[in-house]
Amino acid sequence: MLSKNLFFNILFSALLLIPLTCEAIAESSRDQAVPGERPEKGSFDPESELKRLDDMIEMGIKNPVVFYNRGWIHEYKGDLDEAREDYARAIEIDGSYADAYYNRGLLYLRAKKYEEAIGDFSNTISLKPESVDAYCNRGNAYSRLGKTDLALKDYDMALKLDPKDPDLYYNRALIYLKKGDRPKALANLQIAARSGHKLAKKYLKRLNSEKKR
Repeated sequence: MLSKNLFFNILFSALLLIPLTCEAIAESSRDQAVPGERPEKGSFDPESELKRLDDMIEMGIKNPVVFYNRGWIHEYKGDLDEAREDYARAIEIDGSYADAYYNRGLLYLRAKKYEEAIGDFSNTISLKPESVDAYCNRGNAYSRLGKTDLALKDYDMALKLDPKDPDLYYNRALIYLKKGDRPKALANLQIAARSGHKLAKKYLKRLNSEKKR
């Protein structure tokens, strides 16, 4: 049985869970949104947290939250292979850990392993049908594979769950452009732009300048 102090440490580690976010598709990697948000500088020490989690694992604690949070820290530090391995360990221990599937899916998406990303986002959706971000990023993976109909279906579903997300309107606009439906693309870009979406504003400006030529 865990001591109260050790159990508190496990619970406290859950505070490090990475926020789940939807990415906007970009035309270049330069404009690509980075998944997740980092804590403010000085708000926590990743090395000390990593050591604490390593010590817990060395003690034989097989708790999915511990491996998930160690994966989060590895991702924070840019050690993406280690992060992916820890998310996998969390999933091995608890096959219903939706956030672990989701974060591993983001890593696969960044690594351009789109089929693997789709698999993880699909598992997330099965476990958390209300996950707007999983639908969004699965749509992004389908878009990268050229599967525009499946991407559009995912963006539509995500917008039913969250009709105010400008990234979703922007992403759907790009799909409509790929499908040659300029009026629907412009309508979605305008909605995103009115919400302050910078990429949407940039794209609208470009389309308008092309129209004047």
